[in-house]
Amino acid sequence: MAQNTSAPGGRNDLSFVVDERDSATAMAVLEQVRDTLCFDSVRVDIGVGRVSLVGASLRSNSEIIARYFESLRDADVAVEMVAATDSFIAVVTRERDADRASRHLKSTFQQGEPSPLLK
Repeated sequence: MAQNTSAPGGRNDLSFVVDERDSATAMAVLEQVRDTLCFDSVRVDIGVGRVSLVGASLRSNSEIIARYFESLRDADVAVEMVAATDSFIAVVTRERDADRASRHLKSTFQQGEPSPLLK
């Protein structure tokens, strides 16, 4: 999962998620290409979790997107990053909140039973 946002001073802030076990390797690779990519710094944030909703045509269904984010809000889950394609919506949150987010989303979308939105 990757996110590219504008940062102060006309620079961009690029964020991406790797498994914690791969963070040292990712840092080493980034340090090797620092001059080529012209970036200022790299920061590792341990303790994040990713929660995804997978299905067909999700990005174009505003009702499902709204329910997804309302569910996270109702579960008091702070979203740090968002990625979406036609087949999934994913957020990065604190690892301590990921299980609560997942349980709340499963309840919202009635996993295992037909959802009225997905008929």
